[in-house]
Amino acid sequence: MTEADVQCSLYAALLKQTSKALKTVARDAGGNRIKDWQYELLTRSIHAELSESWRNLTEFVDLCLFCPSKTTFWIKKSKYDRGEGDVPVWCWDWSRKDSIGIEIKFNRTASKDSGYSNKTKRTHVTERWKAFRRSLVRDLRRLKKYKRGWLIFVDQNSLFPSYAKWREFIDELIREANYGYAKKTLNAYYLCPKREKALSYKSYYNSF
Repeated sequence: MTEADVQCSLYAALLKQTSKALKTVARDAGGNRIKDWQYELLTRSIHAELSESWRNLTEFVDLCLFCPSKTTFWIKKSKYDRGEGDVPVWCWDWSRKDSIGIEIKFNRTASKDSGYSNKTKRTHVTERWKAFRRSLVRDLRRLKKYKRGWLIFVDQNSLFPSYAKWREFIDELIREANYGYAKKTLNAYYLCPKREKALSYKSYYNSF
């Protein structure tokens, strides 16, 4: 399996659990709410690779759940005929602070977190593990901007043999990411296919 496989499977599972497409808010260029039925726009609460209006690629998360009724679509034309085709939307706004962000991370390349140097006679952290660890910190920094954050870490190399080691590791990542409210907003899951093991780090509050 790949990271994309997990993303697609999770998207399909969440899609079954969410409600049908719901109405959003439509506004004209002046900020006035449009109540004409022709401008009724619908969207689902589950999205993949979602960006905000400024299209900052570094802010993407793999999956996002938000409330359609708190989402605004901006219309670029004052007159519109549905027979013409697509609604003329030029921008849309949603709030990460009211949403749930989900990041999926696969570890295939880092087969071990440390190695031994015969030259220096010392144990050192491998470069692949350092790079992968930095990517996890970046993911947590994205997630901390959401009302709730979920990190799903799929480890093909079985680097964490116990819950204690996993908990110690995720606590270190949280500190590096400066994720101060993690105990209230973050859920993290460690999935190890080889050992058929799943370990969790759950927030004190409900995630949905």
